[in-house]
Amino acid sequence: MRIELKNIGKRFHKKWLFRNVNEVFHSNEVIGIIGNNGSGKSTFTQIIAGFLTPSEGEIIWNRQGNIEVESIWKEVAWCSPLLELPGALSVKQVMSLQFQMKAAHLTEFQPLLEELHLSAHQDKKLDDLSSGMLQRLKLLLAFNTKSSILVLDEPASHLDSKWQHWLDEKIASHSEDRLIFIASNQHPVELKRCHRYIDFNRDDLPSKGH
Repeated sequence: MRIELKNIGKRFHKKWLFRNVNEVFHSNEVIGIIGNNGSGKSTFTQIIAGFLTPSEGEIIWNRQGNIEVESIWKEVAWCSPLLELPGALSVKQVMSLQFQMKAAHLTEFQPLLEELHLSAHQDKKLDDLSSGMLQRLKLLLAFNTKSSILVLDEPASHLDSKWQHWLDEKIASHSEDRLIFIASNQHPVELKRCHRYIDFNRDDLPSKGH
């Protein structure tokens, strides 16, 4: 996967969150998107994923040919505090629904449930899960789809130290042949594997080598 941004900008009403962003990203890169709350990190990742349209500029997705914005969702896996899963469904039902919509690395749920320590909770509704359980489920669903773009927005949210270590291992083991974007308030675990950064606290949004 190759993503090219040409003079990308996003404006809400009369306020520009960012402008003149020119970047090229490739598979096997882990990109850190850093900045304060409200700086534009989540908006930027939604543009990368094709969920939002930039106010100016052009974004080109290419994987053995250019991909239209209407089809880019097939290439994207997403985990974000903004992502709402259907709370009335059970863990098992949500996993089944997700893997019907997107190809998965595994077809059997049980190994995934055991990895998450959710085997005993697989028939529980999502509304009855703790915030930590729900975050682990969101992450595992994203990691285990066969997507070429993985967007993680503050992925360490609600994870204790044990599961933060699990998250770090997942990022390391699932980065091959993928392009990963991690939006973070500079959490050390979230940014540990990043190759470079885009800093939304800077007016010129420079990329920084790691």
